[in-house]
Amino acid sequence: MTKEMYNEFTYNLNHINFTNLVATTGAMMSLLKNHHYGSFKTAVDTSIICSALEVEHGTMQSTKKMDNFEIYLLHDAGKLGMSSEFLNFKGRYTGEMFAEMKKHSLGGTNLLMRIGFDETVYQTVNYHHSNYDGSGYPSGVKGENIPELARVIRIADSVNAFLTKFCEKEGGSGVFNDLDKWTGDWYDPSLITSFESLHNKVMDACKKLGVSNPSKSVYMEQLVHLYSNSLPLKSVEEVEQHYSL
Repeated sequence: MTKEMYNEFTYNLNHINFTNLVATTGAMMSLLKNHHYGSFKTAVDTSIICSALEVEHGTMQSTKKMDNFEIYLLHDAGKLGMSSEFLNFKGRYTGEMFAEMKKHSLGGTNLLMRIGFDETVYQTVNYHHSNYDGSGYPSGVKGENIPELARVIRIADSVNAFLTKFCEKEGGSGVFNDLDKWTGDWYDPSLITSFESLHNKVMDACKKLGVSNPSKSVYMEQLVHLYSNSLPLKSVEEVEQHYSL
């Protein structure tokens, strides 16, 4: 790796000015949006899927839905330590690059701790790439010892990644099968059962429109329509408006 590449693909939070940074979701989302819009949009899309999955799983408390949504929004705060060149990279990561990328979980945790977010927030962020069987990063914590909101994010993040990266070729109909093969290994089995129910409802709604293999936009539109009464915020635009971004 050249010196220039080393600088571009090395995890680093030193550019953040902590002097006037406050522990609010709006402040962090403003930083993320200005740093890398694609990561901001991914955070919003993933959070919408998280909230819908929580509803389907029956664990959404009406008094907690906005609190949880804000935690979901913050799950990739650690991406602030990755350069735009790193975040926009389209090729296959080298081993060094993958090791640096994995630092965003702990980096986000330390960032949120430093500016005063509570433990529920930063523990969720820390474990959102931990797998149900104890693998992933950080490894060693497994099953229900992983915070529940982190287990929700683990699934929703994969759903969003599939819809974003593979939907154009394979369509949204395949997202459940793609995740199901990792049930019990990467994903909480009970949450996967709830995601199957969510996915089937979304696919039924798509088929009523005459769409058997939906694009990401169609899949997300139907998901939002089905769960709209329980979603605190329903789009990137609503998040931007809510936090005056």
